[in-house]
Amino acid sequence: MPEEKRTFCRLCEPMCGIRVETENGRVLGIRGDREHPLSKGWLCRRGAAFAGVHNDPDRLRYPMERRGNTFHRVGWEEALTGTASRLSRIRETFGPDAVAVYMGNPMAFCTYGSMAVPAFARVLDTSSFFTSGSQDCNNKFAASERVFGSPVLHPVPDLDHVEFLLMLGANPAVSGMSFVQTPRPAETLRNIGRRGGEVLVVDPRRTETARLVGRHLFIRPDTDRFFLLSLLHVILGAGREDRRWSAADPQGMEALRELVRAWSPERTEPITGIEAAKTREIALRLCGPRPAACYGSVGINLGSAGTLTYWLILVLNLLSGHFDRKGGSLICRGVMDASMLYKLSGLGGKRRRSPVGQFAPVMGTWPAAGLAEQILGPAEPRIRALVVVAGNPLLSVPNEKHLKQALESLDLLVCLDLYRNETGSFAHTLLPVTDFLEREDFNFSHMSLQFRRYAAFTRAVVEPDGEQLPEWEILDRLAEKMGLALWGRAAKRLERWVPKGTVTPRLLLRVALGVLGEQRFGALAASDRGILLKTHPYGSLRRRRGWFAKRFRVRLAPGELLHEARKLEDGRPRPEKSNGTFLLIGKRERHTHNTWLHNVAGLLRAETTNCLYMHPEDAAEQGIRPGAKVELLGFQGERLRVPCRLSPEVARGVVALPHGWGHRYDAGWHGANRRPGVNVNRLMSDSPWDLEPVTGTAWMNGVPVEVRPVEGP
Repeated sequence: MPEEKRTFCRLCEPMCGIRVETENGRVLGIRGDREHPLSKGWLCRRGAAFAGVHNDPDRLRYPMERRGNTFHRVGWEEALTGTASRLSRIRETFGPDAVAVYMGNPMAFCTYGSMAVPAFARVLDTSSFFTSGSQDCNNKFAASERVFGSPVLHPVPDLDHVEFLLMLGANPAVSGMSFVQTPRPAETLRNIGRRGGEVLVVDPRRTETARLVGRHLFIRPDTDRFFLLSLLHVILGAGREDRRWSAADPQGMEALRELVRAWSPERTEPITGIEAAKTREIALRLCGPRPAACYGSVGINLGSAGTLTYWLILVLNLLSGHFDRKGGSLICRGVMDASMLYKLSGLGGKRRRSPVGQFAPVMGTWPAAGLAEQILGPAEPRIRALVVVAGNPLLSVPNEKHLKQALESLDLLVCLDLYRNETGSFAHTLLPVTDFLEREDFNFSHMSLQFRRYAAFTRAVVEPDGEQLPEWEILDRLAEKMGLALWGRAAKRLERWVPKGTVTPRLLLRVALGVLGEQRFGALAASDRGILLKTHPYGSLRRRRGWFAKRFRVRLAPGELLHEARKLEDGRPRPEKSNGTFLLIGKRERHTHNTWLHNVAGLLRAETTNCLYMHPEDAAEQGIRPGAKVELLGFQGERLRVPCRLSPEVARGVVALPHGWGHRYDAGWHGANRRPGVNVNRLMSDSPWDLEPVTGTAWMNGVPVEVRPVEGP
């Protein structure tokens, strides 16, 4: 007899409430939970299609080892013993840094996995730790650490009360809101207009969000920092800055005032393409009497100066008069104090700079764009073994060709994943993991990124239908076989009260909630829809009482970011594009999600590839017909061929190509292999000179490419 079980989706930030229909341990379907306090039944196509991933016959269900050119099923004991032995031998022979760990995006939504992967890197004593954040959001962690003293403190717009929202490089109608937990994102943004407010989308493409909820301004790709400097120029020039925060760092305020004085809207107009009068109007609205906020997402993160750009957004929100006020930008204290939890975790421990590019670590990790060079390069210690958890760096890191060569040369590649993906096709060992329906979770990663404070815990909905194990258990057993203790000092302290060997991430979570939490674990575990917490205490950050207020500090002009901004004195308007040269940007689509949903036929439907989007007038000038194939030539000489779609919603001189495609090699997902598409990251550079200078984040937006029609059939 079918039954329904409640849980929440863990594909992306909204974490919508879902009902999962099951029968005899099999998942029959997924739909939105109408009684969920936040999502109220809303669920995107990707979340509803996850049953196809769960039931997919192509999923990894048993440990596999490579023998020659084929993979063979083995038992867990054999797989873990052999892997531990090889890792130990490499570590003892070449040193801890010869073993690298890479953590992919899905771990951000896996509570125990997100705890276990950094713990595994820590007990290995390796500095060679990489994450997908260096192709996504490391700029935000770095900027917040410099401004607020913690990489996990990020202002979120108070979307239930804001009346003017300036949005840069974001498309919530398709992809939700990164770094803001926003169930029902389209409706939430539309409500701003319904109560008399406005959303202004500034983007090189008139996005689905702009069409749905607000006004739109075109901006030249990768020039957002100039636009933000001009907004600050107007606000500070008019003396409209918020004295609460300018007085918090007088020296930084003077340095900032000196910096922005040179960037008038008239100077930046030919750079950004935004009229000076419009820039002045927006600046005055941001610092006006009605609640306002500025928000930026992946579009700014992946520019050539993402950390600088996000710093300017933070400063703009601090000084425009609405920070820590109703309808402005808020620092959310979640069910636990995320900043204190981060400090106690040891994730921010001092680590040396990356061997490739000499980048400072971000939350203990190095830029993944340097991974190939660290494997192939002459410098010691070279990486000789790589453990990849829930990632596909071959398709997500810049310069696929270089990384492919590196993966082929490794002594050992171990992949923990749902599938044998493109990276896994080069693995020596494949270890199957549970999906989010087969594990318990807590909305851990976004507890401090909420404008509606909320906490939820869920148990597994079904048991694994094979030998899949959760990531934390695999890493715990692997570490034990290497003679290491995954949970380290925390386990030693807790083993005073609990039997030795019984420390689990659930126990660590219970302790953290008991010490730092607003709700205890038992209360959360007893509620199958989570618990709404008290509303934000507006204005609390500047009060002279309270433990959270005492630790909150602001630096308006951190030295490293100020140094990067001063380099902009050489900034000049971009030259008019030469014939065939365009600026390439990314594009999210509702029927895909990074690299790992292309095996679900019901989600992709008729789509068999990604397509390049180009303005019709640009296409006519290049002699490109709708649907025709075009060739993209990157500045390093790499070429891609892809069909072209014409869209007047892409700015002139700009082309957009969705990421996550390019399925090749001996990957084990047959559906995805039949619709391979092309990997846009083959056009991106992994040279340290071409990475974002503060964090080494990959430069993927505003990249110059040539576009040519393909001759002949």
